[in-house]
Amino acid sequence: LPKWLLVPMVLIGGVSVFAEYWTIVGRDAGLALLTVMTSLKFLESRNHRDMLILIFLCYFLIATHFLFSQSILTAILMLLTLVVITATLITLNQRDDSVSIGSRLKISARLVAMSIPLMLILFILVPRVPGPLWGLTNEQRGGITGLSDTLSPGKISNLIRSNEVAFRVDFKGEIPPQAKLYWRGPVMALFNGERWYQSRRHKIERFLMKSSDDLTEYTVTLEPNGEHWLLALDIPTQLVEDSIMTADFQLTSTKVINDLRRYTMTSRLSYQVGMSESVEYLEKTIGFPEDRNPRTIAFGRELGKRYDNPEDIVRHVLEMFRNQNYVYTLKPPVYRDDVIDRFLFDSKRGFCEIYAGSFALLMRAAGIPSRIVAGYQGGEYNKVGNYLIVRQSDAHAWTEVWIEHKGWVRVDPTAAVSPSRIEQGLDEALADEISNFRIQNRNPLFGNLLYSWDNLQHGWNDWVLNYDQHKQRNFLNNLDIGI
Repeated sequence: LPKWLLVPMVLIGGVSVFAEYWTIVGRDAGLALLTVMTSLKFLESRNHRDMLILIFLCYFLIATHFLFSQSILTAILMLLTLVVITATLITLNQRDDSVSIGSRLKISARLVAMSIPLMLILFILVPRVPGPLWGLTNEQRGGITGLSDTLSPGKISNLIRSNEVAFRVDFKGEIPPQAKLYWRGPVMALFNGERWYQSRRHKIERFLMKSSDDLTEYTVTLEPNGEHWLLALDIPTQLVEDSIMTADFQLTSTKVINDLRRYTMTSRLSYQVGMSESVEYLEKTIGFPEDRNPRTIAFGRELGKRYDNPEDIVRHVLEMFRNQNYVYTLKPPVYRDDVIDRFLFDSKRGFCEIYAGSFALLMRAAGIPSRIVAGYQGGEYNKVGNYLIVRQSDAHAWTEVWIEHKGWVRVDPTAAVSPSRIEQGLDEALADEISNFRIQNRNPLFGNLLYSWDNLQHGWNDWVLNYDQHKQRNFLNNLDIGI
């Protein structure tokens, strides 16, 4: 194209990128600008030098794909693209039309194959860069983040519709029963009448608890989520590198998890914690706004007067959920005011977060300290790789109540209204409302293929994406090559 036409196109391209991102700096905006300018470079290329510049720009654009995704499919696609671009480079340099396209592709594939040993040596020996290639953007974080530090009706039910893998777990020994797989995340002790949110708690380094069972040891491979939560079986008994534990046994990373995170953890599934909880914290976990949900508060206070034993109050509410036509559903009515009142006494239809929230408020009104724990429940066993797959659709919320001489006791109201959710998973509990995410429910042949593919991804995560400076150091030390 002539320059009088090309220059305005370049200006329009640059302005369009700025209008989309309001910047030309950073990963997304910078690469968008580079892609636009590379495309326009085709329109002004006239000689051999111009075409070589285009080829080298394409090589660079291949590498930038890994700033967005480092999956197996991305690697395969970029490898095929690499072969095509190299074949184009061969064509430019040979300038011989008698060589067929197939022959050029074969030569290109041979050159790429010859470079693989050098690539492996560089991968193993070049010092690893700690952290991700690039941080997650707000758009990416919003698409993959599972849990939040607040909880209100609809928060988890929206997340349930995602089939994304949250993390995978390799157990040392037998995998615990499904009903014991509570993966602890953020703990919320404060309530403003509409949503639950976290309170500030001190850090702990000593794990004071009573337990009647052996330690359960496992390794978690956590997908990037842009948050700080380190998921662990209820209840964790140790810290991992770059982590802290609060007094409510919430394990968090000191750094935002923008990269694949792998850590080994131990937990006790039967425990007693918080027997000597502070008075100040118990006061926080018993407070609630008096001007919201008046029917729920009145009912809770009535229960407090009727029963002397807190456990009888807990039992009464669970029996109510179990026997009074409450429905576990992803499609409850939408209310604006006094949501818990309308759920408990009118619709009786809701998802786990409203069951947990209404139960916790009833306990507080009855004089029993309570709090909500958000996390995941269950997981799918991959029989090919012998590990557990926990998806965003396994997100869950439950309640903990404080009982004197027993400490914090987990109570899951969802288990009362829908036992199949806890014992068999969401697909069984809501078969008519949600897509079937579990591989085990598919055709056996197709299911085995999916299990094998997920196992391949799990191995890719472990041996490729998780090959960090620590693994490199250990590997080279085993070869008596120190770095």
